[in-house]
Amino acid sequence: ETNIEFLMTAAEQGNANAQFNLGAMFAEGNGVSQDYEIAVGWFTKAANNGDAIAQYTLGNLHTTGEYISTDYKKAIEWFLKAANQGHSDAQFNLGAIHASGKGVPQNYQTAIEWYIKAADQDDSQAQFNLGTMYRYGEDGVPIDIKKALEWLTKSANQGHAESQINLGEMYYSGGEEISQDFAKAMAWFTKAANQGNAKAHHNLAVMY
Repeated sequence: ETNIEFLMTAAEQGNANAQFNLGAMFAEGNGVSQDYEIAVGWFTKAANNGDAIAQYTLGNLHTTGEYISTDYKKAIEWFLKAANQGHSDAQFNLGAIHASGKGVPQNYQTAIEWYIKAADQDDSQAQFNLGTMYRYGEDGVPIDIKKALEWLTKSANQGHAESQINLGEMYYSGGEEISQDFAKAMAWFTKAANQGNAKAHHNLAVMY
């Protein structure tokens, strides 16, 4: 029995994992002829069967409009199902959707709630977004330097270059809630520069 036959049997018996994998094979044309319609069919079966990755995938497809229609309402429905199962990328995307106001009224408080769920699972981009939202303040989100530092540091420690630059800038300029510290600023700019970040190179040159 070939891999595809084995998957097909399991998928038809209702195995969500097999259904998702079949969908992926048809989407990529991997071992079968590429067929987006069949791919979406299997993704939907897997998603309705509770598969978080399939739910997230459908959410993404409805966001990008890649081989199905762009539909933010449907995207949000699928992301919600995956996010409620703890899928961090789905949680992040819900944060981004609420921050941008695509398909829902723009709401930074809701965005932050979803970003925190993803950030608590070590999503460095969610941590960065939280850090910058608290650093600069958004509608209904007051500036909170302590929270900004906390989230940016978590993200920067995971190697997120933009977070490293933000921290460098904050230590470089200092302020009421953060004492100026050129050594820390240098250290963070250097970490970002070592990743080839042009802005960090520029900031280091200015410091020198």
